[in-house]
Amino acid sequence: MVLGWWSFFAPWCGHCKNLAPEWEKAATELAGNVKLGAVDATVHDSLASDYGVRGYPTIKFFPPGEKAEPIEYDGGRTSDGIVEWSLNKLDDYGVGPQVVEATSEEIMKDSCYSKKICVVSVMPHLIDTGAAGRDAYINTIQAVAKKLRTRPMAFVWIPSGVQTSFEETFGIDFNYPAMVAISEAKLRYARHRGAFSQEALSSFLGDVWSGRQKTIAFNTLPKFKDAEPWDGGDYVYPDEDEE
Repeated sequence: MVLGWWSFFAPWCGHCKNLAPEWEKAATELAGNVKLGAVDATVHDSLASDYGVRGYPTIKFFPPGEKAEPIEYDGGRTSDGIVEWSLNKLDDYGVGPQVVEATSEEIMKDSCYSKKICVVSVMPHLIDTGAAGRDAYINTIQAVAKKLRTRPMAFVWIPSGVQTSFEETFGIDFNYPAMVAISEAKLRYARHRGAFSQEALSSFLGDVWSGRQKTIAFNTLPKFKDAEPWDGGDYVYPDEDEE
């Protein structure tokens, strides 16, 4: 679910011109979480009238749901104010950042490599953690993703031992759980070494984003093979008769 805003403006409006760069900055920060658009009310006057626009700029927030009434924004007209208000609305509507299991090349391309930084976590085998342990790790990643959701980062996870080419390319050496931050555009990556905690992971990714974290070059992205998604349950040992 992606929430949306519309700014109704007039080309001659001085306040609208002041808002424009802040609006664009907020749109960049919120990309992938909240959509921001702009409507020239002097051109689309009937649309502006339908939404009760009487002055410029008028900013309307459109909640999810076909019958939901738009909410007029009355906060600060700075990018920080718009971003903060938007993130609070995401929380109000229970819209958190997505941390998906990458089970194919298509998912990796669409859900991770499309962002400036693709963050991949490699989970221990279910035998080692059980379902509860794996869920706890995923919840940690979701908390980190939520904290950093204004950054152009995407988060996915994979189980260990399945995407072996990926693990070999990025030097993951059986020390699970592991996290790798990848830039497809720059063909560079950084691997987290340390505790798999919200504080440690947030610090690592903050350093990656700021350029303080050392990165390593790689030649090409490894291919992902199709895999069965996790069903959410504990590991089921095969029957001896089936071996």
